[in-house]
Amino acid sequence: MIYSEDTPPNTPALTHTPITPSPLTSDSTDRIFERAVDNLDEACRKRLLRPAAEYNAEILRITNETRKTQTTENKRYAMSKAYYRKHLAKSPQNLAIALSTLDTQAANAAARIKSLSSRLKTVALGIRRQATEAINEYRLCRLALLREDLETRLIRKAEDSRVREYLQDRALQLRQQHHLVTSRLQESLQAEKLQQQQETESLRQQHHQVVSRLQEIIQTRNLQQHQKTEALHQQHQVVVSRLKEIRSRPRRTRRRHHDTNLPSIKVSVFPCKSAIKFSHRR
Repeated sequence: MIYSEDTPPNTPALTHTPITPSPLTSDSTDRIFERAVDNLDEACRKRLLRPAAEYNAEILRITNETRKTQTTENKRYAMSKAYYRKHLAKSPQNLAIALSTLDTQAANAAARIKSLSSRLKTVALGIRRQATEAINEYRLCRLALLREDLETRLIRKAEDSRVREYLQDRALQLRQQHHLVTSRLQESLQAEKLQQQQETESLRQQHHQVVSRLQEIIQTRNLQQHQKTEALHQQHQVVVSRLKEIRSRPRRTRRRHHDTNLPSIKVSVFPCKSAIKFSHRR
């Protein structure tokens, strides 16, 4: 930030460094950078107010001192001229020499005062320029830091976008893999379920066949046992009827006239034990 020569003393002038954002910048990033630069310029302008005010005050003081000194010198030379005119009125030649000497001294004094004022103003301007250059260096350093921050932010943003794209692609791949695995699992579960249903149906049919076969065997065995029981029952009835006939005969007659043709069978009045057991089993 350098003051131009035609700049008013109370108005600080800033020489802006051209802002050339990186080609990778986006609109939002440019706005952030421009806002930071505007804030930096505003802060630098506020910092320039103090050296500008000090410069203006110094220039005003130098001007007042110069004017006061010049006025004092003018009064002194006017008094000297009046003194010489009063005391050298009778010798015009000496008066002319004295007045000429006073004029030369007054001109030299005015030149010295003007030179001193110019030197003082130059010193004040140098101090102002030093302060301005210091603020300008501060602004340049801050601009460099802002550009570094901008580049870092852009690099981080590019990396974030790449990572985001990679994560999105990876998530899409994982969703596709999950969908594929889920579909395969569903197909496998359906196949296993169908196989289990077929096995269950086969086992049910086998069970039905075994049960029907067992029922047939049981019915056959029951029929056989029933036939045996009926046969034994008929034999038992025959034996019982035979015994009744034998008992109904007279005792003597039975002893004397023993039928030798009949077989000797020991018959019990009670039913056959095997028949009873079989009936209980049924």
